[in-house]
Amino acid sequence: MRKIVSLIVAVAVSLVAFGCGNSSEKSESLESANKETFEWKVDEVVTPFWKTKKIKNESILLVQEDGKTPRGSLLFAPAQILSVVSYDNVNKTTVTYEQGKDFTVEDKTLCAISDAMPFMTVDQVVGKERLAGFDYTQIPSADSGLYLPFTEGSGFIERQIYVTYTYEEEWGGITPLFAGDKLPKTIDKLSNKKDFELMVFGDSIATGANSTGVINVYPYAKSWPEAVHQALETQYQTEIGFLNKSVGGWTSENAIKSTESIGWVGGVQITQKGIGGVLEDMPDYKPDLVILGFGMNDASLGISKKTYKLYMQRIITLIRERNPECEFILLGTMIANPKAINQSKNQIAYYEKLEELVEENEGVASVNIGQMHQEMLDKGKKYIDMTGNNVNHPNDFLAAVYGMNILSLLIGE
Repeated sequence: MRKIVSLIVAVAVSLVAFGCGNSSEKSESLESANKETFEWKVDEVVTPFWKTKKIKNESILLVQEDGKTPRGSLLFAPAQILSVVSYDNVNKTTVTYEQGKDFTVEDKTLCAISDAMPFMTVDQVVGKERLAGFDYTQIPSADSGLYLPFTEGSGFIERQIYVTYTYEEEWGGITPLFAGDKLPKTIDKLSNKKDFELMVFGDSIATGANSTGVINVYPYAKSWPEAVHQALETQYQTEIGFLNKSVGGWTSENAIKSTESIGWVGGVQITQKGIGGVLEDMPDYKPDLVILGFGMNDASLGISKKTYKLYMQRIITLIRERNPECEFILLGTMIANPKAINQSKNQIAYYEKLEELVEENEGVASVNIGQMHQEMLDKGKKYIDMTGNNVNHPNDFLAAVYGMNILSLLIGE
């Protein structure tokens, strides 16, 4: 199959750390922080940050409150800032910012000290003050009488900044483990460079919705399914077949229907049958590993957790009727914006049903991306820092976190 090639623009600028108020110098002795004790050959964008003590392009949307300095929070206090950039989609270029000139850092807080850096005010974030290019009619807010700013374009992405840095503290949250015991056939085929077919099947998040490469805006980053595919080819030095049959707007119920359902792929409305119909149309196709990414819309639309589990099991069963050797990764979805009252419906709770499926089926693993997303918010990140549409889609950084989690199951140490 044709391999997908991406252009990744990387800017690395070594800077000295300053504080938002008083400057505080951090140690630049990072040998122990950067020393890798495992062999990951993949792009550092999708290498788990909790393994390297380095984050590539963590996103922040700086927010100004009461006329004060715009600021935002990083996950960790930087030991060394390597680059701070934003993306100019008009001129198709990366804008680089200088520490001490454009911004300062104190502990985990990054503050803009020049007008060069993009930001939003609190009133703009909550929808009191409206900005051109955003929709204010679709997403009612938990703040009475307000609608959240919403876009499937680049409005948030262009206002976010992206920080690459090293850090010294430990990530205290969830850390997915290598799933070689649960996915032995997958690891055997990849390790021995056997013919291998990877399939992704899910909702809009699994289509890559709001990744810059999908909405065709600079810097054109890969969707997480494409990034996972390329990373596995790089890691295992083998060519891997790849098929993504995800459809935006779908639930697990759509996924098992024999009739066609409407949905969206890359902003275009399509109709597609459920998994049985997909396989009927491809009589010779036999996937070896299927990544299933449903749950966001199931929760929002009120499909019960019990029914969700039944539908997810049905997908597994139908695919194994075609290839009994097929293995599966089940994704616990990211959370929806807690202020989006019609979308935020405790998506994390659906993950327990995926865990039950792992226990009840051989050759099935799961990973709780929603828990990691919540833990990032608990550490001080804002929802708007890591979203592309402000409702239920990741931006490039959170899409990379999807990749990190999935690859952690598939690459051993």
